Amino acid sequence: MDARHTTTRPSKERTTSPRWLVAGVALGIILAPAAAVATGVGVTELAGSNGTRATVSRAGQLTTAPADPIMWRSFASFNEQGGSGCVRAYTAPPGYSFVLTDLELDTYADPTPGNGQLVSVDVDRGHGPCSGTLMDINPGSVGVTDVPITPGFVIPAGRSISTSSLGTIGAELFGQGYLVPSAAAPHQTLLALRAPGSSASAQRRPPSR
Repeated sequence: MDARHTTTRPSKERTTSPRWLVAGVALGIILAPAAAVATGVGVTELAGSNGTRATVSRAGQLTTAPADPIMWRSFASFNEQGGSGCVRAYTAPPGYSFVLTDLELDTYADPTPGNGQLVSVDVDRGHGPCSGTLMDINPGSVGVTDVPITPGFVIPAGRSISTSSLGTIGAELFGQGYLVPSAAAPHQTLLALRAPGSSASAQRRPPSR
């Protein structure tokens, strides 16, 4: 019997070339969703060209504010009593539009609630104060009535928010909102038109947009 001499060669361990490893990582970054990449590398905030920053939460949500806090404004109209006439409460300054976001009516006297007992919130439609009605608020009794306005009602530069009241009501009106450059919101929000035959004392909400 012939004895054949065989030689056993040690098996070579497979290795990955560093060049292929780098290429694979690069391809993964290109194909992966942006949110996943941002989370993986630990991005927690974004910066705009003007240096303004927005924070990204751990859940990948972008946290923002509706306006710079220094641009918030508030106003008040006191001694709202029946037959007080048109009283200007706030005027948007030059170069800025005012975005009204909330109104609060504090009623301290309302002896006969109902028809004709109201505070009217009016805007300037280009014909002077109280030339357009934003809403009427008819409180059912003394106390606070809060009316949020979302996403906001735009008052252009130079135009005003005014108030007037009817009946024997006694109240104080407070409002708040924020300023934006006129170029960002140059036009006043359109007003809802009153239906023919409707009562002037019927409460109206801000127009939906």
